Amino acid sequence: MGNQWTVLLVDFGTPMGHEVAWKRPALVVSNDEYQRLGMVVVCPFTSTPRDVYAHEIRVSSPIGGLTEESILLIHQVRSVSLDRSVEELGAIADPVLQRRVREELEALFSFGVGMP
Repeated sequence: MGNQWTVLLVDFGTPMGHEVAWKRPALVVSNDEYQRLGMVVVCPFTSTPRDVYAHEIRVSSPIGGLTEESILLIHQVRSVSLDRSVEELGAIADPVLQRRVREELEALFSFGVGMP
């Protein structure tokens, strides 16, 4: 459980500020070696119907085992313990969607911008 591109149901607990909270699906974006530490880096989903903003991607069900259309919140990326994982819902195997996630992560952190 917790391999890259896996969608997990994660218990994010009680929020502070604008953090995501409670149990919700999340996409594992960290490489498989990171989980040896008992941790994964995830981007959570929201199923709240709304417009898509910067660093977000709309994902239709049943992709990744989602039960309803959701928005992947790239800007809410965070590291969590595997102990927060409730169950594995599915995986995102589509290479086009995987590339979009990588591109949004790169844009969020401005990787390579202004670097020699």
